[in-house]
Amino acid sequence: MNYLPGNDFRLWTIDNEGRICYVNDEIKQIPVSPVDYATDIAISDNGVIWALTNIPDPDGGGAKIAWLGSDKKWNSIETRDPGAFTISGGPEDQCVFVTSEGIVYTIDTRGKSSVIYNDNPVLGIDYGGGNIWGVLSDKAGEIPQLHYGAFTTSIKWNEFKGVQSPTSLSANMKGECVGIEKFDPYLYAYPDTSNLFGSGISDKAMQISYKSKPFLVSNEPTSKGNLIYYWLDGEGGVWLKTDLYANRVLSTYFYKERQDLAL
Repeated sequence: MNYLPGNDFRLWTIDNEGRICYVNDEIKQIPVSPVDYATDIAISDNGVIWALTNIPDPDGGGAKIAWLGSDKKWNSIETRDPGAFTISGGPEDQCVFVTSEGIVYTIDTRGKSSVIYNDNPVLGIDYGGGNIWGVLSDKAGEIPQLHYGAFTTSIKWNEFKGVQSPTSLSANMKGECVGIEKFDPYLYAYPDTSNLFGSGISDKAMQISYKSKPFLVSNEPTSKGNLIYYWLDGEGGVWLKTDLYANRVLSTYFYKERQDLAL
């Protein structure tokens, strides 16, 4: 194994200085990248941490993708594929990314890539639990809708009825999905069931991430970044404030067997 096992930590963040960090057992953010390194992060099933860097890709629009090695050094993917505009984890050691034209690729840590969808432009995407979720239109000129499908080498989308253009998609280990609609978190479950996800948020929601446990970033910026909330089960589920701030959060599959943290 030559990648840093991201699932050893429950939460990763991009802090207010653009550094990628993991949150350790003492609930401290530990940087593993330079300042202004990345705009997004993702995790594969097996724990590979992926970054959508701030480095322009010379092969056409978008930015370079990198993955984090066990030595805590970033390995930039060098291919002739177009640059990425958004990324997601994937099965095993794969990353899923979307180009500026809305074409969906998958790529692994060895740089092997393939196109898995190239019909109608995809605006947002995320993988989890063997499923992939995306926002796209079935026909040109239509309002983009939430879609889902099984992860394969050629995605066949199913429209999730009644949900238009959610942002910040995050698919969990069950294959369900969460997202943001009008600054509120929502849970999307089969068949076509959409519900407000929890209570207790005094701020508007900006971004959400849910693999094994949900985390949320508020839309209220401060000098330290945006406040992070974590999910507490019970009484229908409630969001509680942490003492952490970030611009982006990444929930993991968290395979370590130990007592749960406050997070």
